[in-house]
Amino acid sequence: MAFLNVKNRASSTLAADITSTATSLSVATGDGTKFPAAPFHITIENEILEVTAVSGDTFTVTRAQEGTTAAAHTAGKAVELRITAKIIDDLRIGIQDIAINVKTDYGAKGDETTDDTTAIQNAINDGVNNNKPVYFPPGHYKITAALTIAAGKHPFLIGAGTYITQIIQFTANTDLFSIGTAGTNTNSYYIGHMTLGTVSGTGNALKLIQCHRGLIENIDVTAVGNYAIFISGCILNTFKTIKLGVNLYSSFAGTTYGSGFYLERNATGAISCNANTFIDCIAEGGDYGWYIADQASQGNNYIFGGVAEGNATRPIYAVGCQNMHIAGFHIEADYAIYLSSCQNTVIENVRGDGVELSACENVIINGGYHKDITISADSSFCVAKNFKYTNQPLNLSPTSEILDAIDESGAASKDVGISRMRKLITTNGDLEAWTSGVPNGFSNYNAATLTKTGTGQTDTTKYSRDYACKVEKSEANSYKGLSFDIPAKYQKCWVSVEAWIKCNVTDQQVQIMAFLNGGAAVSTLACKYSSSWQKFQGRFYFDPTYTSMLILFCSPFNVASGSFYIDKIVITVDYDDGS
Repeated sequence: MAFLNVKNRASSTLAADITSTATSLSVATGDGTKFPAAPFHITIENEILEVTAVSGDTFTVTRAQEGTTAAAHTAGKAVELRITAKIIDDLRIGIQDIAINVKTDYGAKGDETTDDTTAIQNAINDGVNNNKPVYFPPGHYKITAALTIAAGKHPFLIGAGTYITQIIQFTANTDLFSIGTAGTNTNSYYIGHMTLGTVSGTGNALKLIQCHRGLIENIDVTAVGNYAIFISGCILNTFKTIKLGVNLYSSFAGTTYGSGFYLERNATGAISCNANTFIDCIAEGGDYGWYIADQASQGNNYIFGGVAEGNATRPIYAVGCQNMHIAGFHIEADYAIYLSSCQNTVIENVRGDGVELSACENVIINGGYHKDITISADSSFCVAKNFKYTNQPLNLSPTSEILDAIDESGAASKDVGISRMRKLITTNGDLEAWTSGVPNGFSNYNAATLTKTGTGQTDTTKYSRDYACKVEKSEANSYKGLSFDIPAKYQKCWVSVEAWIKCNVTDQQVQIMAFLNGGAAVSTLACKYSSSWQKFQGRFYFDPTYTSMLILFCSPFNVASGSFYIDKIVITVDYDDGS
């Protein structure tokens, strides 16, 4: 059908009389240009006429439109283009032709009680099959099965606004929206302006599989059982102003909170999550804010702005990722950002509980305010600089640096400005060289039984290097073990210890202890370890009132017999001698 054209301030007067049967008329000289191109409607007195052609100031017309009656009109009467019922109808029909309304077109109720699953699924199917947007008017929509969108479609789902449009999955262990399938790409999609949630179990509010080049914006996700947004093998997406974990102001709010964004490779492992951007997103509560699974991010994922608050495990957790950029981020949680085996990543201007790097390479931490920063011994070429801290940063990596940090733990701040805050003080961390039954650089404390194990030995147990040390005791109420003496020049310094431990008994306890002046232990770290290799870390302060400090690896005091293996020992100190 043809829609009527319109134009602002289109009016004139009749240049001559017309009869009730006339099919043409003229307007005042020069006024023909005030009107749009045909077709359009004009009103003369009580009659509406349709103009089907325009030639200068002469209009060809069809009489008696929109239920009016043809009549004679005299020269000088007003000729006006007014808003009429036909124009409104055209507008309504045009809107309906552009967007599908889940209520008016498919009967969804949005009353918090009626099951709207079928109505909404039918509306979505219509939209993706005919390339039309699907509109969710204000309402609280109850869903009892996953709303699915097949791979290769281009969904456009839009609500009336967060809280105004709420869509909640009522069936446990069921996703709310599931878009795409592994093996087929879904490109160019949009989801925005609504609140989503699941009630409990393993369901995700939004599950995206191989979805690329999409925009998801102005979404609130609450009461999720698993992950708020599950992202598998997705590329070049923008997530903007997403709020995860907010309270749901509705009578059917759920009570189980999961985690925020979860990124993984697709099911075949062939496609990682690359070039996705998160802008001003908030992940509140749950276990993780962002959980980026092993090698899920192989290139250029960005987290700009936003907040992670109250996460029970980590605000950002990433393993085996590359080329990430985290900037302008605010963390209000009791745990640090954790990166493991990540490369070529920048973290800048982040305020929070800190950053922990494990086996990372070429990671830069620049600016911001951190409670703690830890760089593991197996990390390399990492730099933390120009930041403020409340707890002394810990750098165990010989090739990494901490530069120009400012201590704000006390009343007065002080500029650290040290280029080598850590100095390796063990000489044989792989326990390779032994003399008289003891690894060089270490001592046998209180007649423990120490055995060299590993390559070429009777007991071949080792972790990653050639040799390890087996530590045994056979007497209760005593400390026996492998020890290391800290030189007196390191008074007033923090001593950091890292070792890999493997117990002969599952869940056996191993202790790292610090003795000052040979007296009772002043600081002890204990942990239960399984029969597989596990990393053990400790940190001790060398009190300046004592002249010596000894680090001891041993079984608990009251254990009559116990044994464990120790490998890859690294002991470092916060010290810079100017070398």
